[in-house]
Amino acid sequence: MHKVFSKGASAVLLMLLTLGGCATTVEPTMNTRYPLEFNVAMKALAEQLFTQVRNNQNVLTRIGNTTLVVDPFIDANTAEVTETSREIEQEVYAEAKRAFPNFAVERMNANNIGKANYVIGGIIRLDDYQSGAKTGGRFYRVSASVTDLKTGVVIANTDVWVANKALKHAAVGTYQESPMYLKDRRTEGYITTAVTAAGNKADQEYFASLPTAALLVEADKAYEDKRLKDAESLLKMAETRPDGKVMKTYAALYLIYRKLNQPAEAEKMFARLVDVGLENKNISTRLLFSVNSTDFVSDSDLREQYSLWLRQIGRKVASSNSCLHIVGHSSRTGAERYNDSLSRQRAEAVQSAMLRNHAELANKVKADGRGFRDNIIGSGSDDAQDAIDRRVEFTVVSCK
Repeated sequence: MHKVFSKGASAVLLMLLTLGGCATTVEPTMNTRYPLEFNVAMKALAEQLFTQVRNNQNVLTRIGNTTLVVDPFIDANTAEVTETSREIEQEVYAEAKRAFPNFAVERMNANNIGKANYVIGGIIRLDDYQSGAKTGGRFYRVSASVTDLKTGVVIANTDVWVANKALKHAAVGTYQESPMYLKDRRTEGYITTAVTAAGNKADQEYFASLPTAALLVEADKAYEDKRLKDAESLLKMAETRPDGKVMKTYAALYLIYRKLNQPAEAEKMFARLVDVGLENKNISTRLLFSVNSTDFVSDSDLREQYSLWLRQIGRKVASSNSCLHIVGHSSRTGAERYNDSLSRQRAEAVQSAMLRNHAELANKVKADGRGFRDNIIGSGSDDAQDAIDRRVEFTVVSCK
């Protein structure tokens, strides 16, 4: 009787495997060709991704639970996790619960990254919308992909257009107060993976760094929850890894030590952040200015930090083989000539501040202005939404 059961079970198993090879393909129900209201667009994004994942699975895999983890969506320009990123996550969770009950979806962390089947990641950016041969203006576009954590192959990819003209750009967690915009090689790989077509490999550096990235995501959650010592421990664990000595690690430790009232440790972490930035040729410090002014934003705490940042950047550049272009920017309000002049004056103000502490930098730093030509937001609203457009940034160049 046992043998009969075994034969029967084998037959059923064979039948299921055979059916798995020709399982019915399900089509998404929502049309994502046109801009949609945010909540509708995010529901459509999740449906598109989950449907593609389901179609990629065989019958046996569909019977059990599938675990997907979310690598927080980022702004493609700043590499920040924003309030909009969190809203996207919530829509993804809700759609899984509503229509894909065998999909367990949660934010990536150090515990679940090794057990999950897939990772979801995506980007938000303002882009030129086209319908056929016609351009329909600029809209926010959210692109996302799902990567198989065993093979490193992207198995689902989609993007949606958002009809809302304004989204919530405020950064969250350690990104909110980070001294620099943390765009590095891994971030570039993440952006590349988010727009990679299904069937192709995810960016190799991004995929390989996921276990360390999961630690950093978990540290960010601890920081948001005000569990600063837990966040510190997770970041120190990340730092012990070869791919954990990154800008994100040192920027977050800098913030934690400031909140723990350990200024010497905070400055040490900022110095390491500058070292990594010089290696990556990225010193994208958040030096923000008041509207129509060459003065920094009127926040005494920020101004105190800016002094520390410029002191450390000046010290590190002075002892390195690198030189800096100090580039000023302005928001899109007023005449082009006026903004060109204002942005250059902002760069010159930063240059003067650096030279007061490090006169030896005179031949290593050059100031210039770009007006509003390189706006990131470009709304011209002159408020928190486009604060990043009123900035001075550093470009690391060879002194030769």
